[in-house]
Amino acid sequence: MKLKRKIYILHGLIVLAILIIFVLFYNLHFKAALTKLKGERAEILVNGVQTLLDKEISRITLLCDDNAGWDTMYRYVLNPDKNLEKDMAPDLFIKYMKLGFFSVINNDLDVIFLTGYDWITDQKIYFDHIKYKKGELWDFILESSTLKNSHNHLIKTKYGVMVVVSSPITKSDGSGAPRGRFLLGNILDKNFFLAISNTLGEKVRYRTRDFVPGSGILLLSRNGYKLYEDQDNLEILKDIYDSHNEYAYTLGITASKNFSRTFKRIIIFYSVGLIFIFITAAIVIYLFFNKFILKKIESISEKTSRIVTSDDLSIVFPVSSNDEICMLKRNLNDMLKRMKKEIKKTIDAQNMLMLNEKMIFLGNITANIAHEMVNPLFAVSNAVEYIRNSDCCNDRKLLEALKIIESETSRVREIAMNLNRYSIQKSKTFSETDLNDIIDSAIMVAKWSRSIDKITFKREKIKKEVNLFCNPGAIQQVFINLIINSIDALMGKGDITINISGNEHGYTIDFIDNGPGFTKSIINNAFESFKSTKNGKGAGLGLYISYNIIRDHGGTIRIDSEFNNGSHIIITIPNIGVLHDGKSD
Repeated sequence: MKLKRKIYILHGLIVLAILIIFVLFYNLHFKAALTKLKGERAEILVNGVQTLLDKEISRITLLCDDNAGWDTMYRYVLNPDKNLEKDMAPDLFIKYMKLGFFSVINNDLDVIFLTGYDWITDQKIYFDHIKYKKGELWDFILESSTLKNSHNHLIKTKYGVMVVVSSPITKSDGSGAPRGRFLLGNILDKNFFLAISNTLGEKVRYRTRDFVPGSGILLLSRNGYKLYEDQDNLEILKDIYDSHNEYAYTLGITASKNFSRTFKRIIIFYSVGLIFIFITAAIVIYLFFNKFILKKIESISEKTSRIVTSDDLSIVFPVSSNDEICMLKRNLNDMLKRMKKEIKKTIDAQNMLMLNEKMIFLGNITANIAHEMVNPLFAVSNAVEYIRNSDCCNDRKLLEALKIIESETSRVREIAMNLNRYSIQKSKTFSETDLNDIIDSAIMVAKWSRSIDKITFKREKIKKEVNLFCNPGAIQQVFINLIINSIDALMGKGDITINISGNEHGYTIDFIDNGPGFTKSIINNAFESFKSTKNGKGAGLGLYISYNIIRDHGGTIRIDSEFNNGSHIIITIPNIGVLHDGKSD
């Protein structure tokens, strides 16, 4: 079945499912949803009242903390006097901040200052029971006197239910021991609940007892409140308890039911509109799928079939935007480029394998020739020694000729023996070897492979032996590769400096020449395989092989990109034999 037909069927099934769900929803779930909506409305109103009550507690707590940390208050507790009371302006403060209670008590529980204000009668009120140290308010003072932080309570008083906050009196910078408690409070009277009503937009009232709804029926009871419903309104009743879990008063919230009728109309219009919008959207989505997705997929499928049937890797998928289809095309283009590179790399690798086989063959022949040269050279040396010791060798010129023959024969024999050692495949056995000897042997082999008459080797040898636990043959191969690279870069004329530094735990070897150096493009991939640094004249394996040998020894090799007077290659090798008690990993 084609994708286009599947999309038709899918859209039809979705439309049918939407119609069935709408019918079931309208007939079975509408009443439950409306009841739930009423419950959520009641929950919001109850939470709104609680939030405003918490906000009032937070407001009083903030005022209490701020004033308790006032330096004038701190001094006043220790030395109460009328002048300081004028500075504190408690009567003005309690009116301005819309509070109903203001008191200062020292550490000995002596009432230093006490005042109150009733906003209903617009008169001062007096909390005499505090002076006699009794009642719920005094119990709260006793309870909070030993606390280090602010403390609040909801307390019933003869003037009504009051929010009271107690804070320790300290200096403004927090230093010094507390000198008693500062108390603020506010009576939750009808003015307070009128303000809540204005904020919530619904009528909020309270009674201390016998608070029952009118003619409404109980709709639900949960979370500490009851929801009643009549023809026009919702009535929410919630009992409020003080901090000692004793009944304080009952809140009554009357809410209009206009939202219920509005909800019914919204459901009908929304459902019809939803079906219309969905059908329209289904048509638009299908057209979009057909034009922007199906046709593009067909184009991709056609081109990929050409790749499969004709191995045509030159195909390029046009990319015109950043959507998912174009991302797929971009990935296909990248994949084709990668395939081309991998095929080219495979061909290069095959060519290098063929070249490697030739080099191995030539190396074996060279080793055999070098080996066979040693014995004749020894014979020539013996013959020269015999002639020198014979009676007929009295001519001075003949003796000079014999000396030249002996010197050159010895030099050729040494070259043959070193060439033989280098040509033979080295084992991977690690041993403790002097780095100076490895570098000297590498320089000698490099001299035989290149013309270096005008190249100067500079060494800063460490006087003592530089013993390194390593594979000497492999390390020698690294040094030969780096020296030959420098010789080729110098084109027969210049300086090559080789320095060794470090200690018994590891060494750093610096190879420096004053040639043209490395370009930035070469530095980034110089140690990758088949990446020649000789402008295409090399195989591109020297630095790659060197990198892997040094890595196998636990070291690093890198090019100093900041060096501007030629090239500078830095090798660091840890002395594994020393670090691991003479045992290699």
